[in-house]
Amino acid sequence: MKFNKPSNAVSVYYPDRDSPVKYEVELSESGAKKGMAIGLLIASRVPNPIFIPVGVVLGGVLGAIFGKAD
Repeated sequence: MKFNKPSNAVSVYYPDRDSPVKYEVELSESGAKKGMAIGLLIASRVPNPIFIPVGVVLGGVLGAIFGKAD
């Protein structure tokens, strides 16, 4: 007859080691520049002036993540 291995009352979670899925993202400077330009073009079509800096930042972040790595 086999018994189950005794389990500890306290378990420690290490996020770097115990995470089941790890994503590594390499950011691209040229992709960020292109994304900022595209975000500016799109945001300039919206009549509210607050969308211009939001479009530039959002386009830069998305361009850096999804752009080709340098």
